[in-house]
Amino acid sequence: INVSHVTIAYQYCGGADACSAQVEAASTAVLVGAILGQLTFGYIGDCVGRSAALRLTMALSLFGATISAAAVPLGGDSSSVLTFLALSRFVLGVGVGGVYPLSATIATESSSNAERGRNASLVFSMQGVANLAAPLVSWALLAVFGVPATGSGGADPGLAWRLALALGAL
Repeated sequence: INVSHVTIAYQYCGGADACSAQVEAASTAVLVGAILGQLTFGYIGDCVGRSAALRLTMALSLFGATISAAAVPLGGDSSSVLTFLALSRFVLGVGVGGVYPLSATIATESSSNAERGRNASLVFSMQGVANLAAPLVSWALLAVFGVPATGSGGADPGLAWRLALALGAL
């Protein structure tokens, strides 16, 4: 998301410093959502069943990532695209945060005693793979689709950052 934030800030605000508060809010929203998801979905999984709760977290994650890719300015202020992004990333964060306790629990409960530790480790090790892949994919998309012109706002669709955010749904 950091590569996308810089691109969006230049496209909609004319530079990274022009709307740093909005960029920080969009960055923080996903973390706040993840904390909320972690704190609530373990309990929800106990109440409605882990499979149903996991499906709900996946739906929230897919919805948040997809809507993030469709971010548009709200009203006349072009920097409000980051407000839209903060709201959609919060939803994404709730979904992703809910996946943490549920996926670990499902992975360990569905494994034999001999495979339990390995399967739980594999579930969490994929986070590292994704953390490495995300900026590499973003840079590749910027190389293919180009960087939107500074201050171009909605005149440039910003395909690179939109595709990078949409790929978060995978």
